[in-house]
Amino acid sequence: MGSQAVKSQRLNSLQVLRAVAATLVVLFHAAEVWREKVGADLFSGPWDRGWAGVDLFFVLSGFIMVWVTQGEKVLGPKAAVAFGWKRLTRIYPIWWVFCALMVAYFFIAYAQPAPPGDAPWLRFWQSMALWPQASLPVLTVGWTLTYEVGFYALFALLLFFPPKVRGGLLLVWGAIILSVWGSGNAPGAWPDRWSGIFLNPICLEFIFGALAGYLLLWADIPKFLSRLCLLIGMLAFAVGLIAEGGSGQEAGLLADYSRILQFGIPAALIVFGLAGEERGRDQSLPKGFVALGDASYSLYLLHLPLLLALIRLIGWGIDIPPSGLSFALFVGVGTSLCLMVSLWVHRFIERPLIRLSRFPLVKRRTERQG
Repeated sequence: MGSQAVKSQRLNSLQVLRAVAATLVVLFHAAEVWREKVGADLFSGPWDRGWAGVDLFFVLSGFIMVWVTQGEKVLGPKAAVAFGWKRLTRIYPIWWVFCALMVAYFFIAYAQPAPPGDAPWLRFWQSMALWPQASLPVLTVGWTLTYEVGFYALFALLLFFPPKVRGGLLLVWGAIILSVWGSGNAPGAWPDRWSGIFLNPICLEFIFGALAGYLLLWADIPKFLSRLCLLIGMLAFAVGLIAEGGSGQEAGLLADYSRILQFGIPAALIVFGLAGEERGRDQSLPKGFVALGDASYSLYLLHLPLLLALIRLIGWGIDIPPSGLSFALFVGVGTSLCLMVSLWVHRFIERPLIRLSRFPLVKRRTERQG
């Protein structure tokens, strides 16, 4: 398949996978929010490893960056700037909206822009910029976006090099991470400097996804091999979700060899298998699932504030019992509500913000072509 055909093909199966990844994270946080409210650590299950949706997201990001840039014929600053601008306008505008909502809540609750602690204004500015910080951002899911921004910056630099060189440079990055990891000096989940971000073991998942993309583009992969990888990846990922251990908020933030083995490698096999299966042919998938995939970023940002608001609203009227019924109702209703609201937010807030932020670039391009 030529690069132009690759560039023009939208892989809907990966969009659906984005919806699955975001929903896993929603289920994880819904269970956590319910437990915190009722004050009991009850009803453990696969949802306790729902933070593994982040691993799917990171592998997907690595793959998609390769997929959407393969057809670019211009290298160097022009390609890097265009790529960086598209990624920044995808990440930041809607992030600022939900980050601002959390800041407003903290002002109401604590008369400051962040939770109680040292340097709340510094934490606020670092959160808005998605800058590395020693604590979680004001909207906690933003810690993963700091890694995304770091990866996009590094990938923009790779656009100064021919595609086949980029794969080798990614392997070098992976080797450096592994050497630091093996030395016992791997940074924690939210280091306060960019060097800690780029050396964190979880960045291996971006590399896995990118290398899967290059492999599909450069090699003629038989369909049976794609399907085998997909099957193995799905089974391994499912076993990881079901397995005991690694549950809880803290586990969802930490990266170590067990997380990479348990979810990073299976996620790479899933992405490789799905893309290999769909490549070069039209994949008929339910439009609703694809739409949820399109709205997955909105879902990821809004779900925690919405779940917290929902549990507070319910708690004002009734005393929530620590029962299986209340757990199932809250997780089910909360997740469904988040999914529905995300579709609305994506359509009426996220997409208009992206169009508005990219308008100057589109205008200049149109003037040049005219």
